[in-house]
Amino acid sequence: TSIVHFVGDMHCPEHICYNPDDMTIGYYEVTFHKKPLRFHTLWDDIIITDRRDWSFSDLAYLMDHYSDEDIAEWTSGDVWDWAKDSAICSYPVHQTKEGDVIDKLYTLRNQQLAEMQIVKAGHRLAELLNRIFK
Repeated sequence: TSIVHFVGDMHCPEHICYNPDDMTIGYYEVTFHKKPLRFHTLWDDIIITDRRDWSFSDLAYLMDHYSDEDIAEWTSGDVWDWAKDSAICSYPVHQTKEGDVIDKLYTLRNQQLAEMQIVKAGHRLAELLNRIFK
């Protein structure tokens, strides 16, 4: 399970940092729905579940509609390349600072990033397992 956890975690925007001057990875509070919340928690779960009451299998089915070319592009390279891609894609997330108020618009703007990171993680994990067990 450590490979599964590693590949999944490196795609969560709050589990990987691109800015060496800010390595807090979200261990600070923001306000969401008028309540204090650790920013990291928002990205671990709420960014996806706040708008949709779907099971994980439904979510996987509905999100996986990409071409073979897209998948080949995402799965090329190695885990270091994937981590770098994830960090670059996630950089805007790290503009949120302690005490910020997170609103519905924030979750709407960032939902596509969260979903794309989940899709990439799934395909990259499958690619890695295929390489290992080939």
